[in-house]
Amino acid sequence: MNTGILAALFTGVQVGGAIYASSLAVGDTGVAALGFLRYGCAALMLLPFFVTAPVKLPRRGDMLSVALLGLGQIVVMICLMNLALLLTSGARVALVFASLPVVTLIANRIVGGRAHHRLEILGGIVTIAAVFWLVAADILASRASLDDFAGMALTLGAAVSIAFCSVLYRPHVARYGSIAVSIWAFAVSLPVLAALWLLVPPSHLVTDWPTSTWALVAGVGVSSGLGYLAWFHAIERLNPASVTGFLSLSPVTAAVLTLVFSTAEVDPWALGGAVVLVVIGTVIISFGNRAVLTPPG
Repeated sequence: MNTGILAALFTGVQVGGAIYASSLAVGDTGVAALGFLRYGCAALMLLPFFVTAPVKLPRRGDMLSVALLGLGQIVVMICLMNLALLLTSGARVALVFASLPVVTLIANRIVGGRAHHRLEILGGIVTIAAVFWLVAADILASRASLDDFAGMALTLGAAVSIAFCSVLYRPHVARYGSIAVSIWAFAVSLPVLAALWLLVPPSHLVTDWPTSTWALVAGVGVSSGLGYLAWFHAIERLNPASVTGFLSLSPVTAAVLTLVFSTAEVDPWALGGAVVLVVIGTVIISFGNRAVLTPPG
């Protein structure tokens, strides 16, 4: 099997698990602290690869663009995502984040990418319908508060940031490799997250964090390091829209974890129906993407 597909599959599951674990920890850690510790741990995991493997750092002319994309991929995304997790459930966040394939298709078109196959457009409509399904179910049942809607809007903002960065990152990853791009992105983003941690400290002192919170932070950090490598590996070998399509696994993962372990007020039928629509939509997008990439005859 294509290693890019395996990497994309792993990323989909990892994102869902990380969203759920982050939702349990962010109340203690705060938005910026969790982001700094998460990606600081991920950066430490990448250092051995950077030291032992022949790595080509970005050229001076590319450093600024890679740095800005790193800020969007890491700082903007994780702050919006963690803030969303303070406002609504991990299952809702994961489901809205699963609109990423659609947002990526739009981003790819905006930056001058190819025209989209009709199956990709159909899959995008189905995926968007999944989000509307969940929101409508919450409204009808009077379960969703203004905080929930704000959290879902912030998640959509995170998806937009990731989508544009994924599309714009691809030539840099192809030129320099995933390790070099990742290290440079972390080098720029971690000081910004550290500054935000100081400016907006968590509600609980670090010394007061329970062992369970530290375990969650460590787990999210390690998985993010692996996920970051897998994400870039997949982008290097597959179309960005195809890679983000595998994120349909993230709401499935987060939904299962939420329903099994959480006491959050989430309708399993509404959530399950939305997850099914997301999976169907992303499968259709993948078929459409394959139809475009496969030459006729």
